[in-house]
Amino acid sequence: YHCDIPEAVLDGTSGLLVEERSVEQLHLAILKLAHDDDLRLKMGKQGREHISQHFCARKQGKKLSEIYREVLGESKLEHIRKSGRNAIKSPFNGRPSKTPSVSVMMTVYNGEKYVAEAIESIQNQSLQNFEFVIVDDGSDDSTPEILRQAEADARIKVITKPRIGRARALNVAWKSAKSDYIANIDADDLAEPDRLAKQIAFLKEHPEVGLLGTASKILTDLSGNEHLRYHLLSNPQLRSALVRSCPFVHSSVMMPRYVLEKIGGYNENFTVAIDYELWIRIAGHYELANLEDVLIVKRVNHENYFRNKVSNWQRCKAKMATRWSAWSKFSRKVPDLRFVFEPLRKWLQHAWARDMLGSKSIKSARGNMATRFLRKRPT
Repeated sequence: YHCDIPEAVLDGTSGLLVEERSVEQLHLAILKLAHDDDLRLKMGKQGREHISQHFCARKQGKKLSEIYREVLGESKLEHIRKSGRNAIKSPFNGRPSKTPSVSVMMTVYNGEKYVAEAIESIQNQSLQNFEFVIVDDGSDDSTPEILRQAEADARIKVITKPRIGRARALNVAWKSAKSDYIANIDADDLAEPDRLAKQIAFLKEHPEVGLLGTASKILTDLSGNEHLRYHLLSNPQLRSALVRSCPFVHSSVMMPRYVLEKIGGYNENFTVAIDYELWIRIAGHYELANLEDVLIVKRVNHENYFRNKVSNWQRCKAKMATRWSAWSKFSRKVPDLRFVFEPLRKWLQHAWARDMLGSKSIKSARGNMATRFLRKRPT
């Protein structure tokens, strides 16, 4: 203890202390933590509890004020206050700036139809200490005006970009965020009121988890039909499922910021399956989890510009690439290869059906399909 301010690290409880410049002790401490997962997780949890208990801004500001009084004396402080001099101040004079518990990110392009509802669903969260970073990816409808009105809420920050694409826009969003936790919501989806609170609580209790999703309600835009979609919950199940499909709804995910920093964020070379590809890279380093609670409403919106402007062939290649990556990392089982090449089978089936409709014979249909499949495709 120095001036009644506790040590940040308690040896053997919230960390391991070594003697200054002792390379051998440092080497042994690193090896001990590297080979004992339980000890590392236990110390991490105890360390966070110790910091939150002893080092909050209000407590430290009060202790520093007491130190000023002890060193300078009450009479000296009173003289400074009366003379109006500001040479000596407590670093926490006035109300300290509040770091948001979570940063929510959204990217939007021409989302005038639903974006106001999506924003309102975040504003109505039971956890109100959040930051909302919205990247407008070059919208040319009324979306910019809707976002300008939303900025009346001081927690909302709008960044306007000239059509940079969704992956780059998502990277801009999370890199501009201030919190240690990053959540996503798409511009046409809705969050249930307890979504942020429940996910934050889970991630704080499970620091080994690098990606957390939830169950969802699927709302079909054209028909108005809705149904609940539940996902696998445990890490082994989710890793295995990545070979077959994407077991997370993008609008439901929350991640610790350090995960995105280590992984490198979204792959800007992808135009489809950008979330799926990121989940596979995260799964290579951290554990995955889903909450069984339904905390998101996912709209299946057929006006979505990603579906309209991406060809079936591009979609096929992206899915095969991501599933191959998942297979090589988490499966290596020959039977699972059928899931890797399933998108190709569907693309060929679609191409065959289309050629049959426009051809007079099966022979010419086969020729048309083969020509298109062998033709060099742009990446």
